[in-house]
Amino acid sequence: RGDYFDYIGKTAMDPRIGFSLNFLKDMKLNLAVAQQSQSPAYVSITANPKNSELSYKQTRQVVAGVERLFREDMKGTLEIFYKDYRKVPIPVTWKTPDPFDRAEGHLVSEGKGFSKGIELFLQKKMSGRYFFTVSYAYSVSKGFDPRYNTYYDWDYDYRHIFTFINGIRFNLQNKQWYRDMAEKTWYKMLAWALPFADQVEVSTRWRYLGGRPYTEQTYYPNLHHWVVEETQLSNTLRYPAYHRLDFRLDRRFMYRNLTLVTYIDIMNVYGRDNIWTYNYNEDGTVDDVYQWQVFPVGGLAIEF
Repeated sequence: RGDYFDYIGKTAMDPRIGFSLNFLKDMKLNLAVAQQSQSPAYVSITANPKNSELSYKQTRQVVAGVERLFREDMKGTLEIFYKDYRKVPIPVTWKTPDPFDRAEGHLVSEGKGFSKGIELFLQKKMSGRYFFTVSYAYSVSKGFDPRYNTYYDWDYDYRHIFTFINGIRFNLQNKQWYRDMAEKTWYKMLAWALPFADQVEVSTRWRYLGGRPYTEQTYYPNLHHWVVEETQLSNTLRYPAYHRLDFRLDRRFMYRNLTLVTYIDIMNVYGRDNIWTYNYNEDGTVDDVYQWQVFPVGGLAIEF
């Protein structure tokens, strides 16, 4: 793949190659090696006139794994990966520990880091009434701190990520009791509030993420101010782990020329207090800032 970005006057050439080998019945070995480049974001190159000198951000990566088709509707994969990041845009002030440096939007393509880990994925498609997806990943992502010539945990280095999605579909239009009920006047008046339809799908999703890293701050009572010390290493602390359960109900009403779909999606069913960040107050106290707790969403769609 080749790219040219006229504004910065730079070109990116990215070689990629992949192999796949069938070595057992319904099983494959996969290997891929690639370089991928990403042009600087518009918000970055317009933040300061000097940012026209930014380069493409690059990733060199290797992915190896095994894939097995257990049956026509179920597949599993196990992969390991390593990614090397180069020419990552960083504020010019990140290059020195001087607390009085000012970046004024000036970025330089001198950041670097790496990410490595293992991923497990198992999926059953909805060939019948039931489907599910299970995925787990353990990864380590680190960026380079040029101030002290050391690596630190990147902002979204969750380490553990687990997701389980499952659902079941009911075709009630084939049931005589439902067809009889659908002809009733009371049902036609209350159908919008009842969990019945020609086709009903119920699904849930549970997700877990390890604690996100953050940088410790220090409070100065005489100044009534929180600061990150110039000698403080980045992201040495972590927020509590994140997890939530979502529930979704889809109902489809089949008509001659169209399908009416209604849904309700309830996020964070059990009201978990997931902390997004901390609010540092002038009096030296710290408040928890939560993400959404129980959050219902509903909608309607017409399919022709």
